Formats: sequence, C-alpha cells, structure tokens
Amino acid sequence: MKKFRVITRFLSILVASCLLSLSVLSVSVIWVKNNVHAVPVIQSFERD
Repeated sequence: MKKFRVITRFLSILVASCLLSLSVLSVSVIWVKNNVHAVPVIQSFERD
C-alpha cells in the first residue's frame, strides 16, 4: 500500500510538471508571436 502511494505521488508530480511546462511553452510561443508582430511596427516608426 505504501509503494502504491509513492507511485501515485510520483505520477501526480510528473503530471503537474508536464502541465506547467506546457503552459510555459504556450505562453512563450504567444509572447514570441506578439514580439514578431511588434518588430516591423517599431522599425517603421524609426524610419518615419
């Protein structure tokens, strides 16, 4: 019974870390997309 509890705890930690890394990845992808869209705008402002 104790081993089962350890396994479930390990699995829950694994799932939590996977979700955390996925959320961080999605946020970074969104941030990069926003920055890529913002870069040409900044360059056009500098030209004017």
